[in-house]
Amino acid sequence: MKKIIFAEVPNFRKGENVMKKYIILSFLLSNLIFSQNVIEIETATIEFIGLEKWTIEMVSDSMKKYADGAELNQIYCNSVLDDVGFPSATATSDFKDGKMLVMVSLVEHQYSDLIQFTDSPKDTLPLNEEWNWINEYSQKHPMGFQLALAAYGDYLNRDFESIMDFMDEFSETLKKFGMEIDTTHFGEFWSGLEKHNKKSDFKKAKQIILNDANYQNRLPAICVLANFNHNPEAYDLLFHLLRGRDVYISDFAGKILKTINKYPVSNLNLFDHEEHLIPLLNGTNIEHFLNVMDFLMNDIYRTRKETKFIIQHSERLLTHYLKSDYFENETVEILKKLYGEDFENRDEWLAYLQKQ
Repeated sequence: MKKIIFAEVPNFRKGENVMKKYIILSFLLSNLIFSQNVIEIETATIEFIGLEKWTIEMVSDSMKKYADGAELNQIYCNSVLDDVGFPSATATSDFKDGKMLVMVSLVEHQYSDLIQFTDSPKDTLPLNEEWNWINEYSQKHPMGFQLALAAYGDYLNRDFESIMDFMDEFSETLKKFGMEIDTTHFGEFWSGLEKHNKKSDFKKAKQIILNDANYQNRLPAICVLANFNHNPEAYDLLFHLLRGRDVYISDFAGKILKTINKYPVSNLNLFDHEEHLIPLLNGTNIEHFLNVMDFLMNDIYRTRKETKFIIQHSERLLTHYLKSDYFENETVEILKKLYGEDFENRDEWLAYLQKQ
């Protein structure tokens, strides 16, 4: 059975609604989704996650109209997606077989009420000299800082075998681009950061995160949160930051959440954090969605009621990510933990989810 679908292309920035009619010939709706979410261009393969009423053609036309004539080969620039006006959208990239892959994750405007950001502080406090060494280290070793931070959870768990595996894998990746990285200073960074694990450190970090706009204070404070996986307030602060409009700070908080996720997560009452989790599971700063889901699946003490809560708010986006060629395997692993079922492929999971 063929179907004709009409959809709107709204200009969110200017408050206009411009009706454009697109005739899309398809067979079943599932075939429409799979045939319409990937496009090959000369420089890349672009995959869209989250399309429902929109099509790739509509996105392309809106980019040309509202993003200064931008073409699809510029969609990896997140500012272009902002100009189009999606409530939440991000583009990430990877390389496979010498070709660039671009994954565009987005939330369409009919879900805009579910997208709720937090604002950054406006006041600036004096520099916190005690933690400024973290800023100095990050400036001296910018790439090493990112790598050391990513492995910090394994260090706290004293899982040195995982650290070596992680380093070897990362080094191999760098070699492909003719790059090397000095890891001899990582131990100094890890032992230095671990010292900031007192109650007074957490109190200071919380005050800075909620009240200080100074980046030189905020970044070390977020790093310090990695020492407090036993404190539910630390997770609440990270969730708060993940919802932030400041992309740089939000992304940095995402790195810390991944770090904490590398060692045992203490028992959380998810309903104490639903103010943040509901917007995040519905796609606020959608680039963090799978990261948050992976984190929540690491809580082995999750109750049945909490599982239902997660499913209620995440199932829509999980279904979209399941249909993604790039994210399929990662999503399947999340679904196995969430539902307690052991289906191995996308088709089995889609059939199962449709029955729920």
